[in-house]
Amino acid sequence: MPAKLLKYGLGVYAPETPAGFVMPGKSDRLVISADGETSLAFAPGVTELTIEVVSGARATLIEELPTDRAVTIRLALAEEAVVTYVSDPEEGSTVVAKREATVAQYAALTWSESFRKTKFARINTVTTLAGERAEVSSQTVFSGDNSNFIDLRHEAVHAAPRTSSDLWLRGVLDGSSRAIARGLIRIGPGLPGCVGRQKEEILLLSKQASVAALPDLEVASHEVTCGHAAAIGRPDPEKLYYMESRGLSRAEAIRLYAEGFLSPAHQT
Repeated sequence: MPAKLLKYGLGVYAPETPAGFVMPGKSDRLVISADGETSLAFAPGVTELTIEVVSGARATLIEELPTDRAVTIRLALAEEAVVTYVSDPEEGSTVVAKREATVAQYAALTWSESFRKTKFARINTVTTLAGERAEVSSQTVFSGDNSNFIDLRHEAVHAAPRTSSDLWLRGVLDGSSRAIARGLIRIGPGLPGCVGRQKEEILLLSKQASVAALPDLEVASHEVTCGHAAAIGRPDPEKLYYMESRGLSRAEAIRLYAEGFLSPAHQT
């Protein structure tokens, strides 16, 4: 990784996109006006996609990220729209994306993400709850082995009273894989009745695997309910022993333990 001369000394320079990614700057726009499922495929050279969901629409958006360039997705939900946004890159792929979502009053957005042994993933998501009673929930699972690197960041901005956010993340790392999980719930002043929760849980299967779990809160308003938690651990030896006593090999026991850890996709 290259060094860079900064104003106050020498530091390590980490580019936002891995080497080889290009950003031609072309944009596209999509309007979702009917209920149903829509695939968000990127045409060649397109790096910016704007999606508008009309008032009252019930939509499922299937993200198909390109693997040769970084992209920006801008999502806007009108009043009372309900959207489930699904992201599931292929195993071994390299994806870099920035997402910006705005949720109007009485609208609800669910991020459903799965990063299974993605070679390199850097996803930065910012959801702004712009209208009263707007809601966002995020359900993310990831796994890594060998030298996989996963960098996931999600910021929920409460910009209206009586809005709610629920950010949940769970991952399993093996080999020399690494991950960064950053969550931030931001509530501005004069916004009573807001509810914000986040939880990050990561299971490490090897001594070489590492993770930085960084949940955070910035609350500048009274009469709100907020909470955050992070837990990093290793497989329970007693549970592994129990499975081995029932005829499973050590490797099979660890595999089933990890699968059980990642399922169900959401727990309260």
